[in-house]
Amino acid sequence: MGKRGGEQHSRTPIDPRIGERIRTFRRRAGLSQDQLSTQANVSFAVVSRLECGKQSVSAERLHAIARALGIPVSLLYADEAAQLGGMPEPQGPEYV
Repeated sequence: MGKRGGEQHSRTPIDPRIGERIRTFRRRAGLSQDQLSTQANVSFAVVSRLECGKQSVSAERLHAIARALGIPVSLLYADEAAQLGGMPEPQGPEYV
């Protein structure tokens, strides 16, 4: 399970997909991993491990990353919601 400080959560099957979406939105925002880590107040290593699907992300960190990317956290889960028959992926400035 997870540890405070050097928090390393148990990975889940969704982690690689969340990581891919973090990478996609980071690149769309024109940010490097280092810039994202600074803006989200997490280490560069955490961003790297998340994007590679090697580490699970806490809700708190996921919100910080989404905020740094200028997107709602729900976009990081959009594919999963669609697969479960959830809401369609949001579009437009009202979701930023």
